[in-house]
Amino acid sequence: MSRYTAYEAGKRPLPKTHLAWPLYGAGLGNLGQNGMPVERPLPSTAPDEMLMRIDACSLCYTDLKQIGLGSSHPRLLGRDLAKDPVVPGHEVSLTVVAVGKELAGKYQIGQRFTLQPDIWLDGKSVPFCFGMDGGYRQFTRIGKEILDADAGNHLVPIPDALPYAGSALVEPWACVEATYRIQYRSNLQNGGRMLIMGQNSRENLTTGSLISPDRKPSEIFVVNLPSGLLQEIRQICRAEGITLREKNWQEVLASDVQFDDVLLLEDAITSLKEVNPLLAKNAVVALCQSLHSNRTADVDLGRIHYDAVQYIGTDSTDLSEAYTFLPLRSEMKPKGRAFILGAGGPMGRMNLQRAIQDPDGPGSIFASERNLQRYKQLDPTFTHMAENEGVDLTILNPRSEANLHEKEMQRFLSMGGFDDIRLMVVSPKLVEEMVKFSANRGVVDIFAGLKRGTTAAIQADIITGLSHIGLIGHSGLTHTDEQIVLNKFSNRTLSLEHSVAAVGGMMQIPEGIEALGDSRFPGKIVIYPHIRSFPLTALPDLQEIAPDVYAALGKGETWTRQAEIVFLESYLDD
Repeated sequence: MSRYTAYEAGKRPLPKTHLAWPLYGAGLGNLGQNGMPVERPLPSTAPDEMLMRIDACSLCYTDLKQIGLGSSHPRLLGRDLAKDPVVPGHEVSLTVVAVGKELAGKYQIGQRFTLQPDIWLDGKSVPFCFGMDGGYRQFTRIGKEILDADAGNHLVPIPDALPYAGSALVEPWACVEATYRIQYRSNLQNGGRMLIMGQNSRENLTTGSLISPDRKPSEIFVVNLPSGLLQEIRQICRAEGITLREKNWQEVLASDVQFDDVLLLEDAITSLKEVNPLLAKNAVVALCQSLHSNRTADVDLGRIHYDAVQYIGTDSTDLSEAYTFLPLRSEMKPKGRAFILGAGGPMGRMNLQRAIQDPDGPGSIFASERNLQRYKQLDPTFTHMAENEGVDLTILNPRSEANLHEKEMQRFLSMGGFDDIRLMVVSPKLVEEMVKFSANRGVVDIFAGLKRGTTAAIQADIITGLSHIGLIGHSGLTHTDEQIVLNKFSNRTLSLEHSVAAVGGMMQIPEGIEALGDSRFPGKIVIYPHIRSFPLTALPDLQEIAPDVYAALGKGETWTRQAEIVFLESYLDD
């Protein structure tokens, strides 16, 4: 039996100790001890637990933030890491190597899993890598906190054909998938709270079909409405049993109420910056104004990304059209025109790959990447992929090819603009500029996250009438998202392992974190914990360091299951 075959079957002898990289404080110097991993006893398992081997761990920007902030990280506040360290890492591939007797009928040695790391137990958030030790180690004990969490079992079975690296990438791929699956409301939150605020509003406004017996708020707050609209809302509230609260703006600000739906009329749009903190998660903000105003709307980019707040609008006198005119979609428009900014980073490459390989995806894609090294790595992989899928792909660098890049942007604008804009790199100024290139009824996705309260001043007309664009975003994933990713792999419509950019051994984790911060590699860095030391290596550089592994790479120098088998057979620890 070869080393790899025995390893794959989970039949290699278990050691008495294993290696881990605990975090003892803020900064890379506090990862491990004296720049080295810590040797720990192999975890013992109770009858209702099992021992799992960590076969691969993909490094993530969450890891970079966690290590950089230490106990200042929002999920570690108040924790004395010097006395109570935590092991980072949450993108993992797992294999069962020992099973407690109470689980023997459910699990077998050699079974493979990944996990959904956002774990809640007894109403408390205990994420894998924050609330419990994560993936920067060689083995982990799995028990109730994962097998019987509040949302059920967080283990996700993995098909044997998926490489360990691909299994470790299910979680980040599911984060991408989740952004294409979120369902956006096209009507009011039933039973929610609603705010309608006017200022210098038109007198002929009406709610239209906005409020109905089966879709109505429990409370409506109104501020400074024109008399006709106010009278209509009073009648609706009496008929539907809705609590009406007629307030001035200062009273609303002092009430500390969270709103599910907010309609800002005419000059009230300029108060959006004050409204943003009052929004509940998944809130809808409808901007309603007559066309061709000079108003700007201060949209909260952080709330869009982290809280799925959406901004919509209308220039109609029928306020319900803000909801019905643009049913927001999360999938890219079939055969449409898409723009991906920051396409060369790990998540940008995933979005680009998904757009190309999606049979119902866009017909033409413009991929932009400022980082020259990442830009150069886009062409070998994705040009070939796009040709195979019949997708018109343009890849340009806005620095080295500034004139050509601008010309291409104007070319798409002359065709009507982009139906979908995905922003992997976000700044307020960038969003303000990019929305101008959106097509009518286009969707701008704020994929990268900024702090809540970070606003961009968007020309209100672009949302309410000139283009009727939608601004959306999403953060997080579910078990369903991970299963969809695995189904796409099984159906051969998504190659998860193509996201691998570099590989390394257990000792290379600190260097991998530095590489993340330096944007050294275009895609994901995957660590193999049971290879003690292998230089952190970009896949093209394997030609010099490990030519046998390089020879097994796929087209465009992509990671494959065969390359992984050769890699592990050659370099696994004895």
